[in-house]
Amino acid sequence: MSANANDQPKQSWWRRLSAGLKRTSSSLGGAVADLVTKRRLDRVRLEDIEDVLLRHPSVQIAAVVGRETPLLLVQALADLPEDQFGAGVEQLLGSGIMLRRGSGDSTVLSFHHMLFADAAYQALPTARRRRMHGEVADALGRINPSLAAIEPGLLG
Repeated sequence: MSANANDQPKQSWWRRLSAGLKRTSSSLGGAVADLVTKRRLDRVRLEDIEDVLLRHPSVQIAAVVGRETPLLLVQALADLPEDQFGAGVEQLLGSGIMLRRGSGDSTVLSFHHMLFADAAYQALPTARRRRMHGEVADALGRINPSLAAIEPGLLG
């Protein structure tokens, strides 16, 4: 008799992240690919990424918003001085966790791999996650007031 998939213990987000990066290491580029040495994860670098995923406000905001996040929205919610915010975004881009597309007001940040987004989202306590969803809706309404007329259900 084979074991049912439901009988298997649920893996922690850390194990899912590690396993996912191992499976997709050949398709990852840039700094993320540097994590993988002969298909074995470098524990120190992975712990550095874990620190960023768990503690960086821009990552947490982007994880709540979704795969792609307008940079203006992240900046509005991060509540950091402009120079500190800019340095943090550069750290995320340099680490390979996030990518930047576009320029000016249309700049968008996206996760390089959805496992990063999932890990950051799952690491947020439920109460914080709910509060952040409300903050995102409020910020979207401030940034684009006409959005409430177009998508009233989106902003609650």
